[in-house]
Amino acid sequence: MTIFGNISGFGLIGGTLVLGVAIAMANVPLHALFRPEALLIVIGGTLMAVCASFPAKTLQGTVRALFQKKDEPAADDRDLQAHIEELSAMAGFTRREGLMALAPYVEQISSPFLRKGLTLLVNDHSEATICDTLQAELERNTREKAEEARVLEVAGGFAPTMGIIGALIGLMSAVNLFEDPAKLGEGVAGAFSATLYGVALANMILLPLANKLRERARRVHFQQTFLLQGVLSISAGEHPVLLNEKLNAMLTPAPANVLQHTN
Repeated sequence: MTIFGNISGFGLIGGTLVLGVAIAMANVPLHALFRPEALLIVIGGTLMAVCASFPAKTLQGTVRALFQKKDEPAADDRDLQAHIEELSAMAGFTRREGLMALAPYVEQISSPFLRKGLTLLVNDHSEATICDTLQAELERNTREKAEEARVLEVAGGFAPTMGIIGALIGLMSAVNLFEDPAKLGEGVAGAFSATLYGVALANMILLPLANKLRERARRVHFQQTFLLQGVLSISAGEHPVLLNEKLNAMLTPAPANVLQHTN
């Protein structure tokens, strides 16, 4: 499921429902909310401001991140336990048969990061080289994913501002209606619809999406750190039991008192 699929679940539907109920309770006329010029300035203005703020490569990466399913298996406990079993089996296999015996199986590995690490391993690179190469890959991935999230965070900052600009344009238009009090009130109400669009777009869509991307980046960073440790353990010829215990220890949450002391 894409990240759009995730956000369009309970949170987005529930938020839209709450907003709709609040509007109904306030007796806001629906025709005052639907202003195409307000939508144009909020959505179009936010999009253009974001395009002016980031290079095309970063924007393309954000779009891919939103629509792709995932570039690494999700770092939940079941996936990580499966990796532990896989890495433990490899450790036992290489202790018996040697590192080169892994070569026929490397291309069958689903994780690109793990596949790269094992490729370096079977090509007889040193442990330091493997560590440096994978660490550089991990840091590059982290930077890219952080930038993808920042695009949406910046967009979430622009959207309310564009809403204010739209409201000002609407108020300037309403000034011409002073001779007709009924139309003046409708014009003022319509002017503030742009502010509503901007704040809702930022807080119900853009910022939650940015949080989703940051959480995905955090999980992938942890998983790749986890896989890096597994590859280095195989390279060092560690016993499968030791490797299993070491990786399982990484999954064990810190005790509450330890977390308190680190704050």
